[in-house]
Amino acid sequence: MQTVIETKALCKQYGPHTAVDHVELHVPQGCVYGFIGPNGAGKSTTMKMLLGLIHPTAGRVRLLGQELTEKSRLPLLLAAVLFAVPRTRMMGGCMLISIGIGFLLGNVALKNMVARQRPCWLDPSVGLLVQVPRDFSFPSGHSMVGFEGAVSIFMFNRKWGIPALMLAVLIAFSRLYLFVHFPTDVLAGAVLGTVIAWCVARTAKRRRRKQDPGTMTEKS
Repeated sequence: MQTVIETKALCKQYGPHTAVDHVELHVPQGCVYGFIGPNGAGKSTTMKMLLGLIHPTAGRVRLLGQELTEKSRLPLLLAAVLFAVPRTRMMGGCMLISIGIGFLLGNVALKNMVARQRPCWLDPSVGLLVQVPRDFSFPSGHSMVGFEGAVSIFMFNRKWGIPALMLAVLIAFSRLYLFVHFPTDVLAGAVLGTVIAWCVARTAKRRRRKQDPGTMTEKS
């Protein structure tokens, strides 16, 4: 059974105070896992580290076999920053919702349904520049998140969205260059991310127009 969430010696310190002390979690797929403790035990801090909102002092986090690194946290951090600013709150909220839907649809559902092996598994003789991923190949999660973020930005601000889309294309290409995905994995991730982000943004705009018909949310 695949491990959905795994932590190794996860720690978080704020100055002299230790909020989380060497937490070891192993949550198998399909299991209901309780996370119980008194106030101040570090539950919220641990959840924030699992979501990539704060960086652990030590230890590591794996979600569906992929290690949560600084690079993989960037889309969530960017979405959180955009959501915190009133002017870009809808943009950030749509990005967070899109990433969440993509995670459930792509990483949790499709990857395990299709169960396609990665090219680096089939040909281990090729030296990799990154750690060998543990989860299945289809669709590419990095490509999906990249396009979810870029399309979410583009739907609300085209000047910001164009460079964001260019970055998403580079991220998608890097998954091929690193030999961790097939072209169809990357294409599917890009298409899914685009469709999810477009649908979320359009739905948010429609709801806002109904509440305030005079509000303009899209900028050219």
